[in-house]
Amino acid sequence: MPLKVYAIGLSQPARAVHWALLAEGTDHEIITTMPGSNKENGTKHPNYLAKFPFGTVPAIDHDGYCLSESHAILTYLGDTFNWKLYPKDIKLRGRINEILHWHHRNTRQISIALFAPVVRPDLGIKVETVKALTKELGAIFGQFESWLTTSKFLCGDEPTIADIAAYCEIGQCAPEYCNLFDFSSYPSIQRWLQVCKQIPGHAESHVMLAQMGPKIASKAKALRSKL
Repeated sequence: MPLKVYAIGLSQPARAVHWALLAEGTDHEIITTMPGSNKENGTKHPNYLAKFPFGTVPAIDHDGYCLSESHAILTYLGDTFNWKLYPKDIKLRGRINEILHWHHRNTRQISIALFAPVVRPDLGIKVETVKALTKELGAIFGQFESWLTTSKFLCGDEPTIADIAAYCEIGQCAPEYCNLFDFSSYPSIQRWLQVCKQIPGHAESHVMLAQMGPKIASKAKALRSKL
């Protein structure tokens, strides 16, 4: 029975899980699930909440074992299927996990500031919150630039789930997708974005983002003009 993955391509965490599965060639089935919807295919439907009380995507059902939260899913799958993206070396894992934990109050803010106000108006993110988070982005991108100045990927010469999780927040901001941020002052990030595209599964996992990118970019530009 294939691994069931409840996801949608516009969700950064869901995209990360899908991409990692494709990169590793792990058999899976994507079940398109709408965040915030109480319809049958939505995260707020009673049947979904019975399995996944957090009511979010991504989520997985692995032979009856149900799990939410993308980083928990990525590390679980990495251990279960011996992924190269989640190496066994304990110190390297420590570094990967450090970046994954840092992600929640740092990297994730990129989407909350730049992407979510356009795509998820139902979340009711206040203008004051967007302005405050936007001011923090320089420091966040600066940290990535520092890391990537000294190594090809975030944790060394090979990609890991830390790169995939971070790329799904940062890469969407590039001109070829939603054009949400100017990376001209961050050459190491620009280089990293290009090499991450070479990780198998990138194109397939980013189909919906590529399709919706121009529309999102237009809406984002209009929103920024009002801030």
